[in-house]
Amino acid sequence: MVAAALVARPATACAYTQWAAAITLGGGARVAPEAAQGGVFSMGLRADALFGARSPFAWSVGPFAHVWSDNVDSLRVAAGVSLRVPVHVDLPLVLSVGAMVNALGDAPVGPGLVGRVWWGTRSVNYHSAYGMAAGLWLEARYTPDGGACDVVAGLDADLGFVALPAVALWNWLAR
Repeated sequence: MVAAALVARPATACAYTQWAAAITLGGGARVAPEAAQGGVFSMGLRADALFGARSPFAWSVGPFAHVWSDNVDSLRVAAGVSLRVPVHVDLPLVLSVGAMVNALGDAPVGPGLVGRVWWGTRSVNYHSAYGMAAGLWLEARYTPDGGACDVVAGLDADLGFVALPAVALWNWLAR
């Protein structure tokens, strides 16, 4: 009877966490409304945590948070969900959708929507929850209040990559 219970027990599901944080830089255009069309320069910080099997071939899903400034005169905050799609072992797609709000500045006020397609290298770290990532992205942002729509493309550089020169200098000076 004990053997039957052990054989019939359900399989255990396990979701490993892989999180990443990056500096984002991008440029694009405000394509609507017609009266406010113009260029957009975007820079900010973004972090996400993806839950799934610890494999480069596995799909994973999780939350993201993003804080950025457009044209250095606004502060926007977004949060939502990301889905990692393993289209290539080393270069997955990460699709994100979420809600945003303008925290400061003259950008269109009120809540909005943000959608992003990210493609690049995203390591699967078998020894830690942090996985380094760097890639290219295309993002659409829509604010219903005023009908503003921005289309922006850019580059994410992992904070680990950015910190390497400072860490190397510190280690050199500490000798």
